[in-house]
Amino acid sequence: MIKQRKNLSPNETSHKDLAAHAIKHSNEAVIITDAEFKITLVNPAFIRITGFSASEIIGSPASIINANWLATEFMESIKHQLHYHGCWEGETWNRKKNGQLYNEKVKISVIRSNTGEITHYIGQFVDNTEQKQTQEKLEFLAFHDALTGLANRALFLDRVSQSIHQSNRNNTRCAVIYLDLNEFKPLNDTYGHPFGDKVLIHAAQVIKEAVRKVDTVSRQGGDEFSVLLEETPSIEGAVIVAQKIITSIRQAFVIDNINVSIGASAGIAVYPEHGSDADKLISNADKAMYAAKSLGGNGYYLYK
Repeated sequence: MIKQRKNLSPNETSHKDLAAHAIKHSNEAVIITDAEFKITLVNPAFIRITGFSASEIIGSPASIINANWLATEFMESIKHQLHYHGCWEGETWNRKKNGQLYNEKVKISVIRSNTGEITHYIGQFVDNTEQKQTQEKLEFLAFHDALTGLANRALFLDRVSQSIHQSNRNNTRCAVIYLDLNEFKPLNDTYGHPFGDKVLIHAAQVIKEAVRKVDTVSRQGGDEFSVLLEETPSIEGAVIVAQKIITSIRQAFVIDNINVSIGASAGIAVYPEHGSDADKLISNADKAMYAAKSLGGNGYYLYK
């Protein structure tokens, strides 16, 4: 008769076996090195995340995995932390064997002998790329327009405030150009919102190309845009940029095989002549834009 093997109780199972089981089946990547940072063990999660096989790296220095957190300068600070506190925890970007970037949350702990000497290091990490990208996307959307990717009202207001402070320190000017697209509503009503969105995306790109990289372009909502001109040399210089934007927007273009022609009305307010703070400067540029529209549109109006 074959006797059934008795299952071991938790008390009868060795701590060593339990630890080996936990490491093997952990969802976290585990890498163990000796005191000289030579790799002695990796678990299946490490192989899955990094793409390295155990045979490729066991016995090699930990630097073989090309971890940014093992760079010379960074590693010295980590060693200091490990020596005095016994652990280190952080977040960094790393590369898999195939060169693909991934974000990892890392924990490193020290294993000491009975005499207190460091015998091993154990590192644990997870692939945090998806969560990191989601976080960055949410942070981006908090300050940018979801359709065009331009700065939203909150970011634009902050940029204008910073620019005013800088202009005040340097005794220079900055300017806000407030824009409203002409002929947009009939297009949106005729061809639908998806078509209108494409027109707005096109307008956003045209405006960006008409200004310097240091300037900020914002979508204020609907078909209204605004531009912050950093350290504009003169009021005349802001007028020239507004004219350039209007001319660029009036260039005909094609969307979904449909010829499109739109225009823009622009209002201009310059610091310090037309406003001493961001709210006032933007508000006065907005008022000037409505004055431009009342004069027939497709032109600019300088706040007075």
